[in-house]
Amino acid sequence: MAHQMSVRGKHLSWATVLVLAVLVAAAATGSALTAPGHLSSAPTVPTTAVPTSTSCSPTPGLASITLSDMSPTPTITVRVGGELVVTVPGWHWGDATDVNVGNPGVLSEQCSVLLPDHGRRAVLLAVSLGESHLSATVTPASDVMMPAWSGEVVVTANS
Repeated sequence: MAHQMSVRGKHLSWATVLVLAVLVAAAATGSALTAPGHLSSAPTVPTTAVPTSTSCSPTPGLASITLSDMSPTPTITVRVGGELVVTVPGWHWGDATDVNVGNPGVLSEQCSVLLPDHGRRAVLLAVSLGESHLSATVTPASDVMMPAWSGEVVVTANS
């Protein structure tokens, strides 16, 4: 018989408890898995900070980036005042979370919508000079594997 822990009358395996402890510790420290073997120390905006919009249609011709789970991390440069379309790929279970902006002083989410393939599209506004890490994953979490997508944005001056 596998070792189990009881929480409110529910029996959890120690493996499940360990995964939950790691996720809680990562959330508490503001860390997010960004690529195999890499952790980001950038703070993240909680996924509930910006309500998800029912419509998020970007203007054609905007800069865009698709977050990836591969290295090197995709990077894009935009100018202050510019908008950026961020795509989070769909996954075979669950829905893509909101895009976490590592430096909310540099980028501000304008809208976010869940796509039919369970991916996500968000439009961000570049509000000041700097760099910001972007990340997203899937909800609900899995005991087996969690995808972790990321990207980098560099915001430059207008002229």
